Amino acid sequence: MGKGLNRGERFRVILPLKRAISADVYNEFSESLRKRFWYSDASFSKTLQIQYLPTYNKVFEDQFKAYHNSGRLFDLECIDYVPAVINDFPLNAVFTKPKFDDDNIRCVLEAIIEHNRGAMEYEERRILANRLAAADVSDIDMISVLNAVSRPGARHTGSDMAKMANASYGHVMGLRKNLPTGFKFNLLVQPTVIYPPKNVKLPKYDTDITLKPNQYLSDVIKQIYFKDGLNLLIVPTGGGKNHAMERRENTKLVVPLNSIVVQSGSSNNIQDENVATWNQIEKMMRNPEECKKWDLVIDEAHGMVLDYDYKATIIRLLAKACTMFRKVILMSGTVRPEYFSCLKFETIHRVRKESQAKKKIQTNICKSKEESLLNDLRESKGKSIVLINDKDLGKTIGKLSGKNCLFVNADLKNEPEVVNLFITGKLDDYECIVGTNSIVEGLSITDELDDANVFILGDTDPDRIEQVSNRFRNVKKIKKVQYYIDAKPLFDVSDDNVHAKIKAAQKLAEALTVCLSVASSEIERKGYIAQYSKEIKHASVFYADGEFKVNYCAIDYQSYLNRKEKASNDFGVFSSRLIEYGYDVFYPIWRHELTIEKEQIENDKQQVKEQREYIRCEDLLKLAHDFKNKCVESDYSPEYDSTKEIVLKMTEVGLKIDDIEHVIKQIIYDKSYIEKIWSDMKYVHFDTSIRAVLCNEVQNSLVSVKGEKYLLSQDIVTIAKRTAEKVLKEFYQGDLNAMLADGNWSSDIQKVSNGGNNTLNIIDNPLDIFEVKEKRASTIVNRYICITRSGKVQIKGKRQEAYKVVHYSLTGLEFDKRSDEQKLLDAIVIKKKSKSG
Repeated sequence: MGKGLNRGERFRVILPLKRAISADVYNEFSESLRKRFWYSDASFSKTLQIQYLPTYNKVFEDQFKAYHNSGRLFDLECIDYVPAVINDFPLNAVFTKPKFDDDNIRCVLEAIIEHNRGAMEYEERRILANRLAAADVSDIDMISVLNAVSRPGARHTGSDMAKMANASYGHVMGLRKNLPTGFKFNLLVQPTVIYPPKNVKLPKYDTDITLKPNQYLSDVIKQIYFKDGLNLLIVPTGGGKNHAMERRENTKLVVPLNSIVVQSGSSNNIQDENVATWNQIEKMMRNPEECKKWDLVIDEAHGMVLDYDYKATIIRLLAKACTMFRKVILMSGTVRPEYFSCLKFETIHRVRKESQAKKKIQTNICKSKEESLLNDLRESKGKSIVLINDKDLGKTIGKLSGKNCLFVNADLKNEPEVVNLFITGKLDDYECIVGTNSIVEGLSITDELDDANVFILGDTDPDRIEQVSNRFRNVKKIKKVQYYIDAKPLFDVSDDNVHAKIKAAQKLAEALTVCLSVASSEIERKGYIAQYSKEIKHASVFYADGEFKVNYCAIDYQSYLNRKEKASNDFGVFSSRLIEYGYDVFYPIWRHELTIEKEQIENDKQQVKEQREYIRCEDLLKLAHDFKNKCVESDYSPEYDSTKEIVLKMTEVGLKIDDIEHVIKQIIYDKSYIEKIWSDMKYVHFDTSIRAVLCNEVQNSLVSVKGEKYLLSQDIVTIAKRTAEKVLKEFYQGDLNAMLADGNWSSDIQKVSNGGNNTLNIIDNPLDIFEVKEKRASTIVNRYICITRSGKVQIKGKRQEAYKVVHYSLTGLEFDKRSDEQKLLDAIVIKKKSKSG
């Protein structure tokens, strides 16, 4: 600030250099200097520092001291070279000898010559030579380039400069500074970047077969021996997995999508046919003795991990089925045995098939990933797949691209064009498929193609990239994958400690089982399970057969998220996983596209969303009208049909017919209303339940203002804190870390300074280990009852923040909870009374 010394002693060192250097060179060695002089202020390695001369404030002249010593001038090239962090894109990886793609190097060298012909001084040529050496450019090509860019009359020939070139002092990415602005070059990541997973033993395959180009799994299936119990079969897409397994004797093949069943010619009845969807397995499991007579093949087994967030029930069912059949074969092209924490495989088999096409992937780090993708899609030639896991954005980009696009997502799965695509596998006149993750399974594009394009928007796991790329089955030359992500800060992601999670879940499951065993009544036991359903979902435990058990499926899903996060934050991990799938992986490039079209994309997407919401609203209003008039239709629209089925299920378990119209109109404006209804339906009242205790505290805290009842903000905070304490004590057994690991609660509460203990006795230490985050108290209360948004009320001359209670439940609905038998008896009584009257 120019006011004197900062606290503590400080010093400055003058580092005289052996030769004068440019700012660019200094920048290139900035990381090397920082590593060498790690104890110095990081700012010294910035370019501007080379212009600084030591100065001091004369007001404090007596406090400054200077020393000088004899020695030699400092040579930058004598320190270990560390590639500078390139601000254009962050990479958490150091690679060994990255190189140019053979198709690209000639274009790069020619562009360097044209851009710098006859313009380079000695120092610039020396740096260029180092960069070319790092790029593994041949001596002949290097000499040719260095001669061409040399200024007339230079004393050192290209041959002289080439002899001095040292790859250790150059980095290939630095060549961008010698190329025209916007010039793109592909830089291959070498296979030496393979990062073996830590604490994971690489599998030993019982069988490891490489198929010939004209061979499929059915040609070698007799060479594979599956033992009784659990087996893993890893076969790449296009290896003929389903064809081989659906013809295997005494075998039931279950697949995730009905479209795959249709392709096999099955009618999706697992008891009569050998191919059916995953959820059909429940029919067989009702007869355990019958299951023992069959082998079970679970296709697309990676989905048991990747899709757990929205297929939890069926995936847990599959995990149970794995224990009931004679032999079980998990089958996938993108799965590893370590992906399953609780499954012990008797045999592991690997069948390989070399891709006919070369697979290449380019990562684009973008200012606007949407705009960059759109520009590339417009310029692309040939057939393409665009993966955008956002229906509205996908439709917007597809329309703006000018391509003849077919849109594929869950809402459109029954459209004739989509059904035809999944059945025939032919794109015909369509240039492009724009889809969500719905296209990853069950779609096989069988068009004979020389080249194909795959565009992927947003952070995606490498396994998913491989799955999407393999939708094209018959590509002869190149599958080119363009991957678009936002520029973002990177951070280290620790390895997932699966063993620790399992141990913690086991401990919690045992404690909860004991807790449940002392419940004073059956009502209290059922109520406990119902009221903690959300916590159960997030705590890697589940309740079944009278006890709590470890939810290994949830733990495996969390491990998948960890792998995805690591790949997103470490380009080395990302590259190594794709190289194992046979990709040529290129260094990321920075994309600067950010124009007025970005705004157009956003506006068009908003219009698409509003149109979709309008149609949804119209469909649901019609459904409410049809229920009221008792004329409900079939196969009207996806939104109409799915909501109709949900409402009918609700009426079977207590929703009153008179409330249906109100319920559907609420669903229009609040998509979470369905979940709230189910929560209210499952609610079991007992005096010590969370809702009962909370309602009692709310009623005791209400204040009257001009005839209206209000709940003051400070009371809301107190009630929310007590509610969280109750959950911490009764469900998490006092383990605050476990509670904070639940995303449900981590957004609402936080540790306080003395709340660092892992396990706490709530009775002895009831307060001050956590606090409710600011403005989150009402969120906690709204989990159990319904209150309004806050408003201001005047109390004793002071305006205070306050809330009103809307319902002492989530919906205010009352349900008919009588049993079917009781309903029938009541109907008979009413009928008799009406006759006697």
